[in-house]
Amino acid sequence: MYWALELAETYTDFLWVRLIIIANEDIGLADPTVIVLTESLRIQFYLVRKKKGASWRIVLANAIIALCRAKKTRLADSFMAAISHRRDSEGWRLKVPDYALDKHTVRGKRLGRSWDHWASEGCQLHNEVKGMDTYATEALSLRKRHGKLKQNAAATQPVRKCAVSAKGGSSSRRKSRLSLSRLSRSS
Repeated sequence: MYWALELAETYTDFLWVRLIIIANEDIGLADPTVIVLTESLRIQFYLVRKKKGASWRIVLANAIIALCRAKKTRLADSFMAAISHRRDSEGWRLKVPDYALDKHTVRGKRLGRSWDHWASEGCQLHNEVKGMDTYATEALSLRKRHGKLKQNAAATQPVRKCAVSAKGGSSSRRKSRLSLSRLSRSS
């Protein structure tokens, strides 16, 4: 806590970057909630620090205590270093596996890959919870019938601003209420 307080006075951003790196590098999946907690405490720290006083220190203390007490593993750091060095330092290159060449890729399309190939090869999960995906069969059938999902037309329309009438109300809002009341009566 002492060194965190030293850094907090002049190098606040650096302090929180270090705490987030510690959460990911030294704790990681041994206690993944600490990664989320550290970010949440960072946000709280900056919010509380805007107010004058020493309350921000309790937020920092919670972050330090959480990091110190958490179970630790350097798995992510070791994994990252091993793969990165193989790739960047030793020129390691992998061939794209056949199952990844599905209907979503140029090479897969050239090979004539369909939704069936995607379902049987491309989207297989390791360590899948069996029986959880109760929509799989229906979803594949609908994908085959309709293809790629279309973007919702309402989501692509620009948001229209409604004009306020002289009476202080919005004509668009009144029209919306009328339309909604008609919908609710018809259903």
